[in-house]
Amino acid sequence: MCIQKLVAVLGEHVTKQLPVVHATSGCITTSSLYGHGKVGVYEQLSTVSKTEHAYQLSEIVGCCGAALPNNIEAGLQLMVLIYGSKSGDTLNHLHCASYACSSSCACSC
Repeated sequence: MCIQKLVAVLGEHVTKQLPVVHATSGCITTSSLYGHGKVGVYEQLSTVSKTEHAYQLSEIVGCCGAALPNNIEAGLQLMVLIYGSKSGDTLNHLHCASYACSSSCACSC
């Protein structure tokens, strides 16, 4: 299928996120996130409440001219969204919350 047809069928927002979904959910050079396949990652990033924020982050990650600190921060925020949290959370908070949930002990994050 040619790119123009893909854009026409899926829309610009979706097609611009496909490289990010592919890279974060596993490809030849990148291991996948445990428990998050391509469909799951796409679904997390395309929920109505996250779509515009995820699109903006995907634009930064996909931009060759983006400054490295901006690219890293956008990538971390995409990971937070993929793990199903709010855009203001951090990966450290999510790790702590996951550990607290799995070990049933309180966590002061």
